[in-house]
Amino acid sequence: MKDFLNTSDDWIVINQTIETLALWARKDAELADWLVPRLVECSRESRKSIAGKARRHLAVLAPG
Repeated sequence: MKDFLNTSDDWIVINQTIETLALWARKDAELADWLVPRLVECSRESRKSIAGKARRHLAVLAPG
């Protein structure tokens, strides 16, 4: 699933991947460490749905 964030161009795939990985990362610190920088990148995405989902999960995984 990690590769989907780097290789997919489909906004639905990216959104669902963010959702799933972020939920898992709440219980997996190593995954959270990997995911947070990618969420920061996604939060700058021009596609609003991807950017919004990334920001929402960043607020939970990396508050502050």
